[in-house]
Amino acid sequence: MTYAELARRAASLVGLLAEPVDARRALSLVRELGPGFDEGRAADPAATIAERIELRGLAERLGRRSAEGIPFASIARALSADLHGSPADAARIRLECDGQLLTFGL
Repeated sequence: MTYAELARRAASLVGLLAEPVDARRALSLVRELGPGFDEGRAADPAATIAERIELRGLAERLGRRSAEGIPFASIARALSADLHGSPADAARIRLECDGQLLTFGL
């Protein structure tokens, strides 16, 4: 499951969130940074400190707000794992996100 595909599907849920700002930001980061990992790029943790910190905060806030926010939290966690150099964890979390999106019919 690629970041591009997950972001496309998750975008359909943004309108269901009472506070969509964090979800939009998570999607923006995924669209910006995810394609490199979809293409097999290796992580450069030193170059992505700010993004990793931001993704951690987004994942925490999105995971607490509503059921609709959980897929956004998961995709943020997956990207964070990739940015940390943990592709196996990222792949597992992307599969979790896929399942969460399926529960919404996406």
